[in-house]
Amino acid sequence: MKYAEGTTVSVEKSQAELRQILARYKTTRFGLMEEPGRTIIVFEMSGLPFRISIDLPKKEDDVFLYKTHAGTGRKTKRTPDAAYEQWERACRQKWRVMLLIIKANLEAAGMGILTPEQALMPFLVTSSGRTIMEETYPRLKEIAAKGLHFKGLLGDGK
Repeated sequence: MKYAEGTTVSVEKSQAELRQILARYKTTRFGLMEEPGRTIIVFEMSGLPFRISIDLPKKEDDVFLYKTHAGTGRKTKRTPDAAYEQWERACRQKWRVMLLIIKANLEAAGMGILTPEQALMPFLVTSSGRTIMEETYPRLKEIAAKGLHFKGLLGDGK
């Protein structure tokens, strides 16, 4: 079973919990922007801007509209209410997982392992308007695809 797969905690309750956690770490200018298939969380911490995007399932995805029967692989169309419930369930799960990620990182900061800013660094917005993760991840994938290694990764200087 995947984490929070059967959660009954509403998206709104997860969002409220997120606001509380971020408030404990003295964030300012908190906001949520929603569009079909995505929610964007924005806030400032220590004067630095952060942005976290959550890709959410789309109501029209087949996985919600149709039920696949185990063993036969046969699909049957769900009722609109059943399809909505499946979609809502998937959204609740995504929010619980995102909340877990943020909470775990900030708990590490609370223990002094990292600063709050370090804990959320992938989501720090750079001067280009992109996050550190958006800026660096494609380059890291290129380096790995070329078979290049990160010198000193294990601290041995090789």
